[in-house]
Amino acid sequence: RYKRIAKYSEEIGNLQKSFKVGPTYTFAFWGNSRFLDVLNWTVVGIPVVTPVNFNKFAGKPPVHVVLYSVKNDPEGKESRHLQSRKTYYFRAAIWSSSVRPSLARIEALTGAAAAGMDAAGFAEALRPTSFQRRFQGFLKKISCTGASRDKSA
Repeated sequence: RYKRIAKYSEEIGNLQKSFKVGPTYTFAFWGNSRFLDVLNWTVVGIPVVTPVNFNKFAGKPPVHVVLYSVKNDPEGKESRHLQSRKTYYFRAAIWSSSVRPSLARIEALTGAAAAGMDAAGFAEALRPTSFQRRFQGFLKKISCTGASRDKSA
């Protein structure tokens, strides 16, 4: 848009003219990180009401992010977004590592039960890797060292 406001306005006008009654258009052009702290699963940044647990808005994790189109009904009678009419282009289940779905839900999402993995094996697969544990320990040491250094200054 910068230095081309008139052209941008014309493009938006043309886009608006191309919209038709019938199809559903959903656009999202924002970064959720301003209002959603995914790691802590908390809504933030809204005066007076935040912080709030994200489960109050989305229910239990995971949250599903999808992009799909709906096939036209040849008879024109059906307008619902039925699974049989959807073509998915993108589908993801998102959750925080600190607020995970139940083991049964993760197994259903990943197919772990179908792969013959028992609950103990799956729980082990979810544990942080050796590298992650070492890195977390390293970060703790740095934060302790930094704190003691600050006190002597």
